[in-house]
Amino acid sequence: MAQKGIIRNSTIADVSAANMAAAFHAMIGSSGILNRFNNLACTKITDNSVRLDSGVYSLRGFLLHVEPGTTVNLTIDSGTAGQKRNDLIVAELVKNGGGSGVDTLQFKILKGTSTSGIALDPTLTQQDVNAAGVTCQEALYRVKLDGVTITTIEPIASLIGNAASLAAALDNRSIVESGGNDIDG
Repeated sequence: MAQKGIIRNSTIADVSAANMAAAFHAMIGSSGILNRFNNLACTKITDNSVRLDSGVYSLRGFLLHVEPGTTVNLTIDSGTAGQKRNDLIVAELVKNGGGSGVDTLQFKILKGTSTSGIALDPTLTQQDVNAAGVTCQEALYRVKLDGVTITTIEPIASLIGNAASLAAALDNRSIVESGGNDIDG
């Protein structure tokens, strides 16, 4: 089928997650943390645990959120004395649940490799889930470990405005007419 009405009355539920994600991605324009609730703020709880506060992440239009008034705790594997490591907090979409028929969309820790040198980020899987790809991961935060201690949590994902912030930005713009282009002749 070359065309499909996405939002319309119908006798069957025929709007897929992929349809909605395509619409959201077109409206939002990019992946990132939406300016909503507490913007998925990340804090260290212990050297083996971090907390994501409420907020919404758009992974290519697929929306994942931590509900208002709640948090999500993520476990960090222990570091190694004398070694450095970078872990990533990612949003991960696995289409069809890797074969179960149900997509999984979650925040998780992607563990890096311990080293005595400069720690590198683990490699993300970034397949095109809008085509034939199965898995897409996007990084929200980098968690740096020095030995067994979390030393830094660095934001990676962009904070994206919403429709209200876009409207406010447009209201504050002035339209400037350029000279010499008189249409009336």
